[in-house]
Amino acid sequence: MHRGLTTRTSIRRFSAVVAGVAAASVLAGCTLAASAGQPADSGDTVAAPPAITAAETCAQLIDINTLLSNEGLAFAQKRIADIEYTAVQQLAGRMVHRIDVAADTALAETVDTLKIVVGPYTPTSTTTFDATTDQWAAVFADAKDECTRAGIAFYAEGWTGG
Repeated sequence: MHRGLTTRTSIRRFSAVVAGVAAASVLAGCTLAASAGQPADSGDTVAAPPAITAAETCAQLIDINTLLSNEGLAFAQKRIADIEYTAVQQLAGRMVHRIDVAADTALAETVDTLKIVVGPYTPTSTTTFDATTDQWAAVFADAKDECTRAGIAFYAEGWTGG
């Protein structure tokens, strides 16, 4: 009789363990789906975000350089008003805060410094960023140098001028 109780007890324990593992699996799936903004029963798998490369970070810096170079030239040639150039600098400042960069890299440190120079940012406010300061020029030159060290040619696309 004692042996039958042991078997029955073992079966109950095994059933409890299996039920616990199943429940944990379901809860883990729900948590994963909820954190990804997906319904838990969608059956979709969540892919890891792609790794941010130096090329991607530098492409974003090149876009900022292109914007500021072209609008700076237009402003210097008096083809745009002060208010428009100020708005372009504010846009560039917001762009700096949205740069994708791999953590713990030299580019990450440089981008963090650019964010400090640009000043604080929230989605409901504008920056008072001034791209004509020596501080911006020095830190942005550091960013260009980091891109060059990463093998990325740094440039500005011209769309205004002559």
